[in-house]
Amino acid sequence: MPPLCVVGQTGDLKIAKLLIDSGADVNAWKEKPLFAAATKGHLELVKLLLASGANPDALKPDSWTALHTSMVTYHPEIAEILVNAGADVNATSITGATPLMIAVDRGYAELVTMLLTKGAKTDPVNPEGFTALKMALADGQAAIAKELIKAGAKK
Repeated sequence: MPPLCVVGQTGDLKIAKLLIDSGADVNAWKEKPLFAAATKGHLELVKLLLASGANPDALKPDSWTALHTSMVTYHPEIAEILVNAGADVNATSITGATPLMIAVDRGYAELVTMLLTKGAKTDPVNPEGFTALKMALADGQAAIAKELIKAGAKK
C-alpha cells in the first residue's frame, strides 16, 4: 500500500501535501487514497486529492467508487463534493448497487434528494429485481418513496 493510501486513512493533511508535492500518485493502487479519505470522512483531504487530480470515478476492484463509499459511511458533504467534481451518480458496482440505491437502503433522505437533483436515475434494477423505489417501499420509507416518484420513478 503506498504511503498516500495510508494517509487517506489517517487524514493527515500536512503529510498528504508533502507526499503530493513530492510526486505521489493520487490515483495509485487498487484502493485509491480517495476511497480511504471518503470512507473515513476526511473532507479536507478529499478536497486536496481531487484538486491534485484524483479521479472521482476511479473504481475499486468491486467496481465501487468513492461516491458509493461516501453513501455507506454517511458523509453527505463528501458525497456532494465528489458529485460536483464529476463523480458519476449512476455508477453501478458489480453487485448492481448505485449510489441512489445505497442512500435509499440506508434511509438517507437528504442524500437521495441530492443524488436526484444531480441526475441519478431511478430505473436501474439490482440483481434481486429491486429499483430504488421498490427498495424504499419494501423498507416502509414513504417519504423517500414520494421523493423518488416526484423524480419520475415508476418501477
